[in-house]
Amino acid sequence: MRHLTLFLGTFFLLQAGIINGIAMVVDGTPVTLMEIEKLSAQAGISQSQAQYELAKQALTVRLAKEHQVDISESEIDLYIDGIMRQNNLTKEQLKQQLKLQGTTYPKFVEQIKNQQLYQRLVQALTYSKLSTPTDEEKRAFFAQNSADFATPQSIDVIEYHSPNQASLQSIAKSPLFAPADVTQEHKTLTLNSINPQLAQLLLSTPVSSYTAVLPLGAQTYGMFYIAQLGAVETPNYETIEPKLEAIMQNKQRNMIMKTLFEDALRKANIDYLRVEPLQF
Repeated sequence: MRHLTLFLGTFFLLQAGIINGIAMVVDGTPVTLMEIEKLSAQAGISQSQAQYELAKQALTVRLAKEHQVDISESEIDLYIDGIMRQNNLTKEQLKQQLKLQGTTYPKFVEQIKNQQLYQRLVQALTYSKLSTPTDEEKRAFFAQNSADFATPQSIDVIEYHSPNQASLQSIAKSPLFAPADVTQEHKTLTLNSINPQLAQLLLSTPVSSYTAVLPLGAQTYGMFYIAQLGAVETPNYETIEPKLEAIMQNKQRNMIMKTLFEDALRKANIDYLRVEPLQF
């Protein structure tokens, strides 16, 4: 009877894969083609990389249990409350925004839980393994990676505002057709004089692309089009030195976690239904 139950479970899972587009099953957790395609589009990565990231996500819960890492529902609630305060959103406004983005509040909560669980797992597994770089090591790292620290001093943007989030989203899809409730203004923003989070968002958005729609409070939304980057400047060692320890330790942290997850993926039971096997 046990073998029959296992057979039927596998049969129905495979049938679900045919019907719902399950791409692979990682230790019992299904990953769909739609999830792979959506992450690929949102993050600007290849579908094979999206497949790898979703497989890692599926393993996070198991690894957290193995290493006795957990996060409570109340901690998740507090984190989401912080997101709402930072963006001047009520819970209903957040739900509405998520709906416009094609997702739901429960899925958002699950995503936040996975992200926070992963961060806690990273801290638990890497804290004792990180080394403090010497001044000589920091200077060598800066010399080898100086181009990575070069940033534009200003960015030419078109700034859009509207009381309707959907209106801004329609511009991103069809720039030639601006709804009547949208205002726009061409600006040159000096990066060291604006909010650091906004500066990071602008720098991470490719030229000739739009940022995500941002809630500005009082039923107002904003969005930026990146028109052109200004002159690029590379800071000297003394300017960047206070940040180097954190940057170098973050690289160490990423390498430790990469090795851990690749080892876990090799040992995982993965059924590939509609995708090629992971390569790493």
